[in-house]
Amino acid sequence: MTKSQTLENIVQGKDKPVEEGDVPDEIPEWFDIERFEDGKKFVQKYLFCIALSQFLSLFAGLSFNRLLKPLIYSKNSETPKKALKRYALTSIHVNSWCIGNVFENNNPARKSIQYVRSMHSKYAKLFNKDSEKVDNATVYSIYGVKPSSKYLDTMKEDIVDKSTGIRSPQYCKVCSSMCGLSVPFDSPDENNCYLSQTDMSFTQFGFMGLLVMYPEKFGIHYPVKRELDGFIHMWKVFGYMLGIKDEYNFCLDDNYEDVRQLSFETFEHCLKYTILGSTEDYEFMASALVEGMARSRPGLTFQSCSLYLFDIVNWDMPRFSNIIDNRGLTYFKRMKFVFQTLLQYRACQCSVINNV
Repeated sequence: MTKSQTLENIVQGKDKPVEEGDVPDEIPEWFDIERFEDGKKFVQKYLFCIALSQFLSLFAGLSFNRLLKPLIYSKNSETPKKALKRYALTSIHVNSWCIGNVFENNNPARKSIQYVRSMHSKYAKLFNKDSEKVDNATVYSIYGVKPSSKYLDTMKEDIVDKSTGIRSPQYCKVCSSMCGLSVPFDSPDENNCYLSQTDMSFTQFGFMGLLVMYPEKFGIHYPVKRELDGFIHMWKVFGYMLGIKDEYNFCLDDNYEDVRQLSFETFEHCLKYTILGSTEDYEFMASALVEGMARSRPGLTFQSCSLYLFDIVNWDMPRFSNIIDNRGLTYFKRMKFVFQTLLQYRACQCSVINNV
């Protein structure tokens, strides 16, 4: 199969809004019911493992200004309580799509995906109407709080050591070398469009990309290719129903090998650079998210999440590791042992997950 989806294609949708209106009644010609059901079964089989991958993707994705600034401006995620509520509601919606029937009009899953699509349209109109205010939104300007950073500078020093050729933390390899833009994709410009086709495509990556890249790091040690293909097809369908045009759909290629390669490229050429360009606002909002989750998972910290993320993508972080407190280091080691060692053994899967 010829690989058709590229980062260059996806970034072309940065000034094109997500489609509005009702979820389409038409089933796309590429839809495969067996693969779709395989994807749903895969989610039900590895629900907790997938939830961890999506949580860490959101944690890292907050370094994208395209996600961070709207969240700051909307005032829905700046405290642990608010961040936990928002994350929990998102998880409930997505889980309902994987359990129910998104094609049946009165099914709760269909109603859920319609609600999410409508909310995307609502907030797209708000953010684009107030785009200049969103562009300039900071934790200080919106909340009157001056955030401080304990870890970012050290993290960036380690990343640069492992990233030959990075000259500036604001440089976006995708847009300068592929798209020819004079500014990075993740910076405001005159054609700024929030909740664009590109934004939604990268959101798809957030829900499945890390897992597709490193399933074993999330406790899925013996995945069947058919299951992974089904998982990708399922997210291709969800993207279509949420208003992503096929040409920008992250899962366009619809197979594990090509989508996995695209995920690696996205992390290497986009996410690495947004982490390098992140500010105290990122640490503030990411910490609120983690502290919210820590209410149900005591021991979870910004440090432990960061270290596990870096371990997943095989980044050696010696400076950062040396400044982590015992609590963060202990929880990181616990997560690594459970997901990367214990979950290799099927007899351990049910008993250990509830104790992470």
